[in-house]
Amino acid sequence: MDTEALLQKRIAIATPEDTIVGIGIEGAMDYLKTMVPERRLLELRQEITGTTSYKSFFRYPMSHLLRLMQAALKEPGVSLDCHTLMHSCGRHSLRMFLDSPVGRAVKMIGKGKPMSLLSSVPMSYKPVVSFGVRVFEKTGDNSANVMFQRELFGPSWSLGIFNEGYASISGVQGTARVFDIDDTGSNFIIESIW
Repeated sequence: MDTEALLQKRIAIATPEDTIVGIGIEGAMDYLKTMVPERRLLELRQEITGTTSYKSFFRYPMSHLLRLMQAALKEPGVSLDCHTLMHSCGRHSLRMFLDSPVGRAVKMIGKGKPMSLLSSVPMSYKPVVSFGVRVFEKTGDNSANVMFQRELFGPSWSLGIFNEGYASISGVQGTARVFDIDDTGSNFIIESIW
């Protein structure tokens, strides 16, 4: 689904105004530590972003995260393809968020209610990122779509978030799939059925 070519296109369209809070970057870095030595990750961060640490709720250019993911794919310890790496980082980032006080509240609100959880997707991104538009559409009693426009995380990362949301929050067996991916990987739809 996600490829290095699509990742490169999203890097190219990301502007300095497209930001993410530090906890989003830290979630990905925490996952990457399972494959890349921490010292090497710090070197990559310094080379790419000019810093070795991020403050959880400060804002940073989204291009930092995208370029770090691109560099990680070239590291010897990373044997994953782009789709698998991005999907895994999306899942791990949501897990880290759910361990925070705000995340624990989200878990309580969404437990057993996938429709409520999915309908909150557009608003839940606003405090974390400054880019993209997300639109919720109920398609049935047990199904819904979320349309993503200019989503710099891309389809695989976003699908990882949805998959982890079902596993960790809703308590309901659900499936999610991505379709209508454009040529930048930043416009697509995620269909959820439970």
